[in-house]
Amino acid sequence: MECPVIILIFFSSPGDPLKIGRRMRIGCLAECKTPQEREEKNLLLIRSGHRVCQAVEPVTSHRVWGFFALRAGRKDGRRGRQEKEKEKEQPRPRRRPLMSKPVDDVYLSWLYRRPCYPLEQALAMLKSFQQLDFTHPRQFVYITVFLDMALQKKKKVDPFSSSVTLPHRFAEEVNKVLVFTENEQEAEVAREHGAAIVGGVELVKWILEDEIQADFYVAVPAIMPKLIPLRSKLRRKYPTTRRNSLGTDIPKMLQFFRECHEYAVQDESIIKTRIARLDMPTEHIIANLKTVIHDICTFKPSNFDPIVRRLVIRSSTSEGLLLDLNGILPQVEKAEEEEEENAADEDDQKPVQESVST
Repeated sequence: MECPVIILIFFSSPGDPLKIGRRMRIGCLAECKTPQEREEKNLLLIRSGHRVCQAVEPVTSHRVWGFFALRAGRKDGRRGRQEKEKEKEQPRPRRRPLMSKPVDDVYLSWLYRRPCYPLEQALAMLKSFQQLDFTHPRQFVYITVFLDMALQKKKKVDPFSSSVTLPHRFAEEVNKVLVFTENEQEAEVAREHGAAIVGGVELVKWILEDEIQADFYVAVPAIMPKLIPLRSKLRRKYPTTRRNSLGTDIPKMLQFFRECHEYAVQDESIIKTRIARLDMPTEHIIANLKTVIHDICTFKPSNFDPIVRRLVIRSSTSEGLLLDLNGILPQVEKAEEEEEENAADEDDQKPVQESVST
């Protein structure tokens, strides 16, 4: 007579018993010496928590009820997980649409859209904030520009930095400019026009060791092969013709870089820079702002959407005010569209005139 054997099947998914499982031979009941061992052999199903394919020994009633209770608990847990998944799949209730304009002076800001101000009105508000708060009138005016860097398909505009000459300077100090040249006459001209440091190859070692630093670096073409070790050190400040920092007209380069204003893209799509002082005339602040914005717009082709998506202006001690972009962005695209429309209208009128003349 063959000894009865308990065989357990461990399924890969408890909820799907039809999947192929793994069989395990638990042992022969004839090897058990005492009834207690036989019962323990028979109850391995409950202890392991898996389903039995063949069991030949009787099981006590309280053990069986424990097994079914465990099984019911697992079903309840499985049902709870399914309900949670259904809740996730259901669409969330739509948020209440924001109202356009508050009626009272005191209101909950998150229930209304952020107001958008014309540039002149925003500057008048910043000046009034300064008077009401009794803050310093010569505080700086800052702008935060949110950019749309996307191009066609997956391409985008790379983060950039640039320097512009503002029509109305607001900084009292001038930039520190270093000039690379080995010609004595050019070095003398550079010193006369305000260069902070002038030198040749001997400056390379000091710059690499951070003993000499400058805001901008200018060079003549003859010395460029000797400045290659500085490429990784200076990075964007490395002299190039694209940035107008490489050339033979040293006085012109010095005049530009000593008074220019530099800005750069941060966090891949944001520009934060100061443009003026709050006590300056409103016309001067507007001119400086438009100069910076027009320079930013040159980094994206005009046949795409404007690179400037949002524009916020603030002072050192005030809140940020969202600006209306009408009248601030360059009007090149609109002018081209108007010319195309006018040309199309003229083409439509020509056949009519010809038919009338005939």
